[in-house]
Amino acid sequence: MKIIKLFILDILANAGALYGVGYYFHDNFMIEGGIKAFLIIGFSLGVLNTIAKPVLKLLSLPLMVVSMGLFLIVINMGILWFLQYLYTDILTSLDISMSITGGIKTFFITSVSLSILNSITHWLVK
Repeated sequence: MKIIKLFILDILANAGALYGVGYYFHDNFMIEGGIKAFLIIGFSLGVLNTIAKPVLKLLSLPLMVVSMGLFLIVINMGILWFLQYLYTDILTSLDISMSITGGIKTFFITSVSLSILNSITHWLVK
């Protein structure tokens, strides 16, 4: 039961972090579809961070060692790109869209901001 509670709090923390990033970077980062969109994309981000991120970290371990952990930003940027691709090109029937415009600079800023906000919200929850 504790695992389910932590997973629900993780979804809410991800949704809150997405909202915070969307609020401050509204010109380049937009999620459309209301609260449902933030919760669904927050759920997807939680699943990707739980399943795909550890695998990507393991596969890119030599690059992470050489870059002293900075390659994690590239992994986070890739996860954000995948989420954008997923919700703008594949899952269009959900009436949810996520768009990140402005190129690699915006992906970098969004990735770092999401990481910081997620760390703060996870620290507050635990």
